Amino acid sequence: MSLDIVPSRQRTPEHTIEFPDRLIEQSEFNSIRLEGHRRFNDQARGDRRPRLPIFFCEFRDPAHGLTIKGDWLPYNFVSGVLTVDTATMAHEIIHAAGLEGHDRANLKNLMAEPTDARAEMFKFQVQAAANAYYAR
Repeated sequence: MSLDIVPSRQRTPEHTIEFPDRLIEQSEFNSIRLEGHRRFNDQARGDRRPRLPIFFCEFRDPAHGLTIKGDWLPYNFVSGVLTVDTATMAHEIIHAAGLEGHDRANLKNLMAEPTDARAEMFKFQVQAAANAYYAR
């Protein structure tokens, strides 16, 4: 199993962490984040905008994606076994931008529980992501 650190068109050794073929445990999440930062420190490149690290891997949790918040900036894990709507990564990005909870009233909304209808975003969700990662 490997984790892609930086989405790219081609996998390169510096952007891939090799792991045994097993589920990543919660106790390993922070070490994965630290290794990702060691291999790709975007802040050292002179751009001070916050970045959201997204790790694509299989982890021990019933969710298809996780947003981890703590002392650092948030980071995401996204399963390679995505829901049929393929909205998991975008859903986690919105959580990382600071919006908690799920939209139980509108199954088409990106923040709803996983369904094959999940495809729409509200303006405030777009704004939250833009303000968190792009408007600096």
